[in-house]
Amino acid sequence: MKPLLTRLRRLETRFESRLAAMQPPRPSMVPMIVELLDRWGIVRDPNESLFEAFARALGMSCRELRAELMRRAGLARR
Repeated sequence: MKPLLTRLRRLETRFESRLAAMQPPRPSMVPMIVELLDRWGIVRDPNESLFEAFARALGMSCRELRAELMRRAGLARR
């Protein structure tokens, strides 16, 4: 299994630019998140990242939000 994974990683690295060119660009979620925070009346502190403000708006810690996003993406640690 390990040789297969190594080979796949090498192929991905080799063809990374071609693969990226084939995929349509994904829209940024930043404007949508900023708009949601504005609608919800959440004001970001000067030293607070957008992720931190979003997690706070959802009533979660950054660690909890990251874990939930990873879980939904199927990347949760087992």
